[in-house]
Amino acid sequence: MKAKSLKEWIEIYEKKTNDKAELPEGYRLLYLAERGFASVKPDVEGKMMLIYQVCGDAKFWRDHIELITCNAGFDCVASICTRHVEPYIRCLGWEILEREEINGQFRYWCQDSIGRLAILTYKHTDAETGEPVYWVTHYFNAKATSPMIEAMKEKLQKEGVLNG
Repeated sequence: MKAKSLKEWIEIYEKKTNDKAELPEGYRLLYLAERGFASVKPDVEGKMMLIYQVCGDAKFWRDHIELITCNAGFDCVASICTRHVEPYIRCLGWEILEREEINGQFRYWCQDSIGRLAILTYKHTDAETGEPVYWVTHYFNAKATSPMIEAMKEKLQKEGVLNG
């Protein structure tokens, strides 16, 4: 990618998303002129890294944030997908193992290229676009085998973080 100033990347983000680029309290801005920017926040209690906004090379930022997250000793990365979900899953190189229907929407149980679990759960429908928005959680220490999916479902339901 061609190097761009942070201002240029922000303009691209705002034009593409119709959303304002911002840095909420507690989030840190990651920026590389050739790659774009991302904003992240560690959730120490939840042992996860939260991704807020990304612009530029999404695959690069995914890999970079995964490395930061693993180095911090966290278990997963959490974000929101505002794009069409199945192309997003394919873009990240994930495989859909199961589509679970909940109240007319889907939860996607996926695996990455080395078999780690990723769960994408319907959050809401965007008022402006009419498109569904998904919570995305990518686990680093959980394999996406069928018994693991069932065990993870039980664990998350007990913790009260698995709606539906």
